[in-house]
Amino acid sequence: MYVLSFVKKDKLFGLLVFTIGLNLFIGFAHYQIIYYLLIALGIMGIFGLVEAKKNGNMKPVLIALGIVIGSSLVGVLPAVQGLLLTKDYTNATMRGGQSPLTLNKEGKKPKSGGLDREYAFRWSQGIGETFSLVVPNVHGPMGQEYYVEGATAEKLSELGVSTDIANQLPDYWGPQPFLSGPVYFGAIIFFLFILGMIVVDSHYKWWVAVASVFFIVLSWGRNFPALNNFLFDHLPAYNKFRTPSMALVIPQLLWPMIGAWGLNDILTGKVNKEQAFKALKIAGIAAVAVALIGGVFSSIWQDFKSENMEQVRQQITSSFGGPEKANQLLSAMKSDMAAAARADGLRSLVFILLAAGLIFAFIKEKMSAQIVGIVLTVLVAVDLIGVGKRYLTDEQYMDKDEHEATMFGPRPVDLEILKDTDPYYRVQDLSVNTYNDAKPGYFHKMVGGYHPAKMEIYQDLIDIQLSKHNGAVYNMLNTRYFVVPGGQNAPPRLLPRNANACGNAWFVNEVKNVANADEEMLALNAPSLFGDTTLKGDFNPLQTAIVQKDRMKPEIKNAYTKDSTAKITLTKYGLNDLEFNSANANEGFAVFSDIYYDGGWHAFVDGKETPIVRCNYVLRGISVPAGNHKITFNFTPPKADMGRLLGTIGSILTLLITAFGLWKHFQTRKAESVA
Repeated sequence: MYVLSFVKKDKLFGLLVFTIGLNLFIGFAHYQIIYYLLIALGIMGIFGLVEAKKNGNMKPVLIALGIVIGSSLVGVLPAVQGLLLTKDYTNATMRGGQSPLTLNKEGKKPKSGGLDREYAFRWSQGIGETFSLVVPNVHGPMGQEYYVEGATAEKLSELGVSTDIANQLPDYWGPQPFLSGPVYFGAIIFFLFILGMIVVDSHYKWWVAVASVFFIVLSWGRNFPALNNFLFDHLPAYNKFRTPSMALVIPQLLWPMIGAWGLNDILTGKVNKEQAFKALKIAGIAAVAVALIGGVFSSIWQDFKSENMEQVRQQITSSFGGPEKANQLLSAMKSDMAAAARADGLRSLVFILLAAGLIFAFIKEKMSAQIVGIVLTVLVAVDLIGVGKRYLTDEQYMDKDEHEATMFGPRPVDLEILKDTDPYYRVQDLSVNTYNDAKPGYFHKMVGGYHPAKMEIYQDLIDIQLSKHNGAVYNMLNTRYFVVPGGQNAPPRLLPRNANACGNAWFVNEVKNVANADEEMLALNAPSLFGDTTLKGDFNPLQTAIVQKDRMKPEIKNAYTKDSTAKITLTKYGLNDLEFNSANANEGFAVFSDIYYDGGWHAFVDGKETPIVRCNYVLRGISVPAGNHKITFNFTPPKADMGRLLGTIGSILTLLITAFGLWKHFQTRKAESVA
């Protein structure tokens, strides 16, 4: 829209604005949001073309389209290196790759690659939960204070149970696993959006309406499978993204835009008083109805039962000695949930009526446009900040040093592990949510941790072997230390150093061939370190390497002679460079405890490149001649140099367009002021 506004007056400045904006946007690398924006722009473009065709005014729209395409190409170039490398990496991840396994995979992922549908749709906004855009507590989380002061506290007291337990009770009853806070646009914002949709005299509002509905439906994910399953299966690259509720960022941007547009048209007199009053009545009635239905009378259409309510019931039953008491407590909890929804419904109703009253006062010439604008701005701020501070309180603000000490201060177990000055070993922390907590990674190289785009083969290893604590797999990953829970109210404790960890690299006695990925994964079976009895096998990574037949190289043998002095020592560790010294009287096959990735790693023995073979499902292996050798690994992605060159060209073009565009724009402004 901003580019279109310059088509008639200053095409170059429109190009400048769009190019810089796109470059900055892509630079943040939040590809899911970029994807949503492209869809929104596509909807806008379709409406623009239809409107231009209808009015026989295609030329300026086609010019604008050309500007957008041209500036898009230039705007993308400075960030193209990251885009190319991300695309390559995506193909190896759980978001874009396809696991070679069939074990536990049937029907879970698209054949073309992408996320497991259940995983991708886990955070899907409930259809009824959409009311939270206007009434924040329609599904919670309502805050534990309701339990501490309401019917739940009374019931706990009646049952003779400390009210301290209220802080452990769930206060979110929507369909998502959990939430830190609702997606709340604002009651006044919603009211102004409805008002703007009525008074704005432009075809632009219709694409905004369609886009808003589309992205709200998109946010429903698994709760509206008719559309969302189809898009997940057929919309290019859509199956690489998760958390459908994130789609609400688009209407969250569009609603204030239309609301401000409509308010401006009323306050500047573009809409006459009669039309403004009629629109005010319709928008007010609609907004009030949503606040009443979504909050005040929400008990009519929702039962205040979360998806995990049965699990909560079982926990309460075991804690309070029987189902009868559990039912009484659940009933009290539902009463507090309903009270929270009613309270927020009334809260939103008050803000809507205040906003409507201000505009009514302006229409009746009782208040100036400036005062209405200022007071409305203050009310919107009070509304949004008030809800935000429920979830980000004053007590949670702290200075930088305090935050780092609190969030990233080392625990006693971390300090103990850090006494080991070896540059490269792994730690498995079982005292945290092992594969969803990245904090221990601040200090150590972890077996677990968290990344939103885990490598597909590593996720397979987690699902099949690491989740069962396969000791041999831990050893081949050079897991030297284990942190375990310390018991009731006790800090985590450190187990004795694992003497069986294989180290950074080692020679094996044999290379075992298997037919496929399933056989390769199952060949890793070995006893569990922590009592899982489902693992049956005797894999020993120091003796055997597992390689699929189609990955075998002519120089790889099935059996090797390895004497007791054969060894490989890590001499340099870096993110993109590793160096080892090997000593072996015989030729051998070396396994390295580094995760295999074919997107740019190269191996060299005494400077001569040698092929890297994926072995043990996730590790790297190479053939090493007899004798003493220097082995190096370098990470040089094939598209890095091309991306760097294109990025440099794009940056130069952006600077030139910026300089010339600003010069031309100010020259035009100067000429207009003189005239």
